[in-house]
Amino acid sequence: AELAIVVNISNPVDNLSLRDLIRIFKAERQFWGGKPIHILMHEEGSWEKEIILKKIYQMSGEELNKFWLGKVFRGEINNLPMIIGSANILQKIIRQVPEAIGFIDASNIGEGLKVLKLEGRLPGDKEYLLHE
Repeated sequence: AELAIVVNISNPVDNLSLRDLIRIFKAERQFWGGKPIHILMHEEGSWEKEIILKKIYQMSGEELNKFWLGKVFRGEINNLPMIIGSANILQKIIRQVPEAIGFIDASNIGEGLKVLKLEGRLPGDKEYLLHE
C-alpha cells in the first residue's frame, strides 16, 4: 500500500522534497504563500499514520504526542494537527481548506484533490518513498 500526499487543487505546489515534507509535517515550515498550513492526520493505529510515523517523523505515536505538546508549550505553533477519523472526511476538509495538507491511501483519491510529487515521484512510480 502507498500513501499519497494531497492538497487542495488550488495549491500552487506540485512537488516537494522529502526534506520539505518533513519540515511541513514537523511545523518547521508553517505557511503556504503567507497563509498557515493546516496539517491533517489519521488516527493513531491506522496503517497510514504508521507509515508517516516511520518515514516522516521517525517516532512512535507517544513520542509524536510529546513532540507536539513541546511545540505548543514553547509557543512554536498555534494549532495542533487535526486528527481525522476517515479518508472521506480528510478529503472533504482538503477540498474546503486551500491551505490543508494530508495523506491518504493512494488508491482512494477523490476528485478535487492534488497529489503532490515527492522527490519528483508519484505513488506507483518506482522508488516512491511512502509505502508499507
